[in-house]
Amino acid sequence: MLRRGTTLQTLLSSVACWGSLVGMSLPATLAWAQDADRLKQAMAYRPTQKGVEYDQPAADAIDSVRLENASTIGQTGFVVRDGENRLLRRFVDSAGNRKIDTWAYYMGGLEVYRDIDTDADGKPDRFQWLGPAGTRIGVDTDADLVIDRWERVSPQEVTQIVVEAINARSASLLQSLLLSAEELQALPLEPALRRRMQERLQATSQKIADNLAQTDIPDNLKWLHFSAAIPGAIVGKAAAAGGASSADEAGKSPALVDEPLVEVFDHASAIVEVGDKSQQLLVGSLIRVGNTWRILDFPVLAGEGSTAQVGGVFFQGDVLAAGGGGAMANLSVEGIAPDILSAYQTAEEALREAIGTRTGPALAVLHQRRAQALWKVVLAAKGAERDPWLRQFVDVVSSAYQMDEFPAGLELLEKQIAEMSAEKFAPELIAYAEFRQLNAWYSQATEDTANIESVQDQWQKRLQAFVQKYPRSPLSADAMFQLANIDDYLGDVEAAAAVYGKIVDQFPDAPLTPRAKGAVIRLTSVGKPIPFQGTTIAGKSFSLSQLKGKTVLIQYWATWCEPCKADFAELRRLHERYSKDGFEIVSVSLDETREPVAEYLQQNRLPWTHLFAEGGLESSPLAAQLGVIALPTLIMIDADGKVIDRGMSLTQVERELRKISR
Repeated sequence: MLRRGTTLQTLLSSVACWGSLVGMSLPATLAWAQDADRLKQAMAYRPTQKGVEYDQPAADAIDSVRLENASTIGQTGFVVRDGENRLLRRFVDSAGNRKIDTWAYYMGGLEVYRDIDTDADGKPDRFQWLGPAGTRIGVDTDADLVIDRWERVSPQEVTQIVVEAINARSASLLQSLLLSAEELQALPLEPALRRRMQERLQATSQKIADNLAQTDIPDNLKWLHFSAAIPGAIVGKAAAAGGASSADEAGKSPALVDEPLVEVFDHASAIVEVGDKSQQLLVGSLIRVGNTWRILDFPVLAGEGSTAQVGGVFFQGDVLAAGGGGAMANLSVEGIAPDILSAYQTAEEALREAIGTRTGPALAVLHQRRAQALWKVVLAAKGAERDPWLRQFVDVVSSAYQMDEFPAGLELLEKQIAEMSAEKFAPELIAYAEFRQLNAWYSQATEDTANIESVQDQWQKRLQAFVQKYPRSPLSADAMFQLANIDDYLGDVEAAAAVYGKIVDQFPDAPLTPRAKGAVIRLTSVGKPIPFQGTTIAGKSFSLSQLKGKTVLIQYWATWCEPCKADFAELRRLHERYSKDGFEIVSVSLDETREPVAEYLQQNRLPWTHLFAEGGLESSPLAAQLGVIALPTLIMIDADGKVIDRGMSLTQVERELRKISR
């Protein structure tokens, strides 16, 4: 019987029985006939964690399923394919120690989940959801196959896991989501807030231990979707208590990017199905810690008559000080009538109290009232004071629309944009409103997957119209970058390079300009030398000139990019085979933070240069150097330092390497 940790020699004995037939194209029925027992065992495997949805062929389709050597995908192990040649399972050795350490499951040909054995003890200790199944990564620290901590989990998935924990009455699973004392201590928070959070956490931990098993919440909840307003940001204590900066002393504005910010939701909830009706499960306050989100509250099912406090730990009522606070912080109220401000503040407070307890039309009405009251403030504000109020209005309406809480938000923006034009608002304010409205439309329109080609065509035309209407607006640089990205993705090099070039020429100081400049270098690099430098994961300086005389492959990747990581087995093989011919690899991680990269490289032997800089795909200076917009990206450079190709497949890479092989 197959078991995790069994050596490859045993596991692949089914392949060995094919003898000289290995690598040949066999009829599926022959492969099935000769490996029926092992295929049956392979298909009997199940994900370690419950609730994973993956393809399980029906009885009338099982005859077309086949087992084959994973060498067909450049890996060591075996895979299972269905009658349409789509992957169903992938059980492989990724560490090169001749033991299966990765058990992957697929749906519709896409990987949705994998169990991973990182310490070679024969049992998985890392559990990763992928593709349409989500982004979460759980870790088992005591070898009992139960998730003890989360390495990555989104706020949406936090509410999913809360539902799973309630249904299973699993105190350990719910506890794994709770902010720990060590994490709380490490956050840059003011002492008063830290104490408040500590008290809440202690109470919640006790409730999980005492109340979860006996909770009145049904154990048949079905998670439907996440519900929350836009996340808030708490300025960390280092910035709040730091006093005047050197920039202040010089009469300049302090750099906001230097202030530590903590992202939070104060009233998150999950919309769940209970029997034949939908209800709201109040999850409460969430806080971001690295790549994870943590809970602070014990969940409560809305409408069950509970008086328990859920949420509200971050933004309590006392933050709305007299004269304007909370939503009105940092906004001038000079010249605005008190009754207009009071009406807006009342509408804002009503909406805040409702978030987490109301949904659908009831919540939409409150968004409508808040928007109407805020628009009156916009009209009352004069001169330069109008700018921040108008942006506030546009931001809250577009965000509420994108969160599916205010369906009429898009129509309201269109109406107010028309009024802005009639009232002769500053062109840059109208441009800001139109651009946010355009992005809000696109974010929702792309959910109509049946008409995605039409949506993309409209998106491109609307971006072009915006640039034509506001050619000097800084926002046109953003619109042009989106247009260039489209051409870049479609392989229209000339068109993409032309648009990127216009951004560089017309908007030299725009935030996106370094990326556009790098994209021009990348797209026009074939046959030319390129400058490229960075810092290794170990903190050492690196320059491409250090590898002069060698054939170099620059590989852009990230730990969250599954196709990138799947390439490593083949890259390792190519490196071993052709390094004697002067072939070197430079892998460039575009993860946002260093920790996941360092951990991955510690667990996987990849003996070549690894570069890293914080910021991710959109903000890393390493991505900006060559304007990389998608992963994986492979750029090959010859021994003379000139680019051979700037967008290669591994097959093309090996074809070039054969030319230099001695």
